[in-house]
Amino acid sequence: MRRAGAGWVLAAVIGLLAPLQVRAQDQMTVPSPYQQCLTPAGAVRGDPEYPFYAFKTGLPGRVKVALNFDSPTSRPQVEVLEKEGGTEFVEAVREHVQVFRLPCLPAGATPARLLFEFVFQPDRREPVRLEIQDPARARWDQRAACIQHVAGVQKPDYPELLRRKEVQGRVWAQMQFTAPDQPPRVQVFGRPAHKALMAEVDDWARGLRMPCHEGPPIDVHNWYVFILEETAYGFKPGLRFVELLSLVDGIERQTVNIDTTTLGCPFDLRLRYQQPDRKNAVAQLGNAQASRREFTAWLESWQFKLSAKDLDRIYGDAVTFTVPCLKINLTPKEST
Repeated sequence: MRRAGAGWVLAAVIGLLAPLQVRAQDQMTVPSPYQQCLTPAGAVRGDPEYPFYAFKTGLPGRVKVALNFDSPTSRPQVEVLEKEGGTEFVEAVREHVQVFRLPCLPAGATPARLLFEFVFQPDRREPVRLEIQDPARARWDQRAACIQHVAGVQKPDYPELLRRKEVQGRVWAQMQFTAPDQPPRVQVFGRPAHKALMAEVDDWARGLRMPCHEGPPIDVHNWYVFILEETAYGFKPGLRFVELLSLVDGIERQTVNIDTTTLGCPFDLRLRYQQPDRKNAVAQLGNAQASRREFTAWLESWQFKLSAKDLDRIYGDAVTFTVPCLKINLTPKEST
């Protein structure tokens, strides 16, 4: 497999503009724990079976249900809220959700309620589309909104020295709040060139408090982007899967045998580059299919063979691409 040269990398993978002024971007999120812990996980959950007669005759359908969980191990109680189409769509959804569980629901806690809307459209690439809603989501948004800094500082500092040196980068912070008046436990991740930026995020995050905290520990995570005004850096849009594949470090030493025609190709993925300290985050766009789990796990391990400067630019950035229908057969090259 031919590798892209340095010029191609800068032209087709990394986007750059000239730096001017300074800003720092951040947005803190508190994920809904129920959506996070629902099993089976999204990547292996699959879809309800499309009723055969309806599919062959082009009949669409829609079913919205509320799943009520009263224990971490029991199947949900299914409440049909809305439906369009025949009862066979409802039965397909009932059959599909009976294996769902909510293992993070504390024993004896108030029952949890999640809303699922399944849309059946036979003429689409992915004929069953799913949307999940957590009615309690507002409570988690309120917890994020109540986080405040003891010094009233809204975001980490971007030191003048680092701005003058045009040090830019993304820093990932994981914060766990355990009490309303205590600092969070903080972990930060970033590139070696961004150690000074990581120190700024770590120091700032330890000044945060969650005065509305109650109950068990609450995890909060966020990317902090240090970027100069009118500057952009990271992956360019429109990258193709084969272009990214050509950048994988050590690809010539791997044994890979994948046929994407068995995975519902073509399909779209989003990869956030987090190597080498953590796996890449790979999300299936549209409906996730369990059959793709081995494939996406492979992408999670990808490390790109780029210069340290280029790796600094793409760390923490996300690229969206389409996986086409193709067969990948790679065997390690024999040394000569």
